[in-house]
Amino acid sequence: MRNLPLFSASLALLLTLTCSAQQKIAVVDLEKLIRLHPNTAEDKKQLEATLQDYNKQKEQLQAVAASTRKAYEAAVREAANPALSEAAKQKAEAAALEKRQAALEADRNAAEKFRELQRDFNAKEFRMLRRTSDEIESAVAAYAKGEGIDIVLQLPSRLSAGSGVIYSKPGMDITKAIMQRLEIPDEEPEVEDAKKSGPPPVATDESGSEAKARE
Repeated sequence: MRNLPLFSASLALLLTLTCSAQQKIAVVDLEKLIRLHPNTAEDKKQLEATLQDYNKQKEQLQAVAASTRKAYEAAVREAANPALSEAAKQKAEAAALEKRQAALEADRNAAEKFRELQRDFNAKEFRMLRRTSDEIESAVAAYAKGEGIDIVLQLPSRLSAGSGVIYSKPGMDITKAIMQRLEIPDEEPEVEDAKKSGPPPVATDESGSEAKARE
């Protein structure tokens, strides 16, 4: 009984080796296929155009928020004018309070819109990547069926370091065949100016904006 764990492990290893000998296995570089796929370059252009549009909206919202803060600050200064009568002072303080609420509301609206734009951008980027991935996966599956391949494993990459493939013979790599099947050119796309593809819009710190309004 003491040798049962060792026997079970040996049996599992034997079954694995037997199955591997009976199965035809290939590997594919999914990262390369996605990087060189024609969809990727076109999707990048669309995302950059979307980003520019979102940045314009962000600037407009920031301008509105800044304007309401300035109006609030001016109202505070007016309420602090020592030359005002008591009635005028109360009226100015009420006006300042309204301006404060307007400033806080503008900041909240801006922050919420920033988050909405961020979510929309991420969703659009995901849909584009999913479309390309589905095309590649369909091509890989069709090729594997046609060639009698039982298992296709993903090669390690910067995006998926934990693929489980440490070594494979060159003949097992079907990446080139999939590229030909999808008519993907075997060349790296030109690297555009990094300034043209900045990060997606990020919401500003709402608490920081409100702190200014409370002063």
